[in-house]
Amino acid sequence: MQTGDYYGQLAMAMQTIKADLRDLLQDLRASGKHIATARRPKATLLGYCDLGNDLIEHVVNRSEHKQGRYLPGPRLSFRAPSSLLETQPDYVVLLVCNIAAEVLAQQHEYRPRGGRFIIPIPRVRFLTEDDDL
Repeated sequence: MQTGDYYGQLAMAMQTIKADLRDLLQDLRASGKHIATARRPKATLLGYCDLGNDLIEHVVNRSEHKQGRYLPGPRLSFRAPSSLLETQPDYVVLLVCNIAAEVLAQQHEYRPRGGRFIIPIPRVRFLTEDDDL
């Protein structure tokens, strides 16, 4: 495969993910669902998909230095992972796909209570209580 072909296909795949994720989150919010996200400091996908406080209510992050502060741009507040059980959002967009298994293990109480994770890469999909990565 030529380099140009590879990057062209990658760009098309990312545009599809962006459109699918935004459409899904807009539909969920329109139906009254509450959505949070879990992220690491360099979650480029959050900015690329233009996911702000119109679609996501807060960001869950283990760093105590971030909790109580706001993400620049969309002004999403950082909260402790325990906030998922306190606020029980309907969905959590898992932007940390490379450590998804770790996050799911940490949040072992969230899914049995009805919480669902949205995994955006390599395609937008849901994880429910019984799903594995």
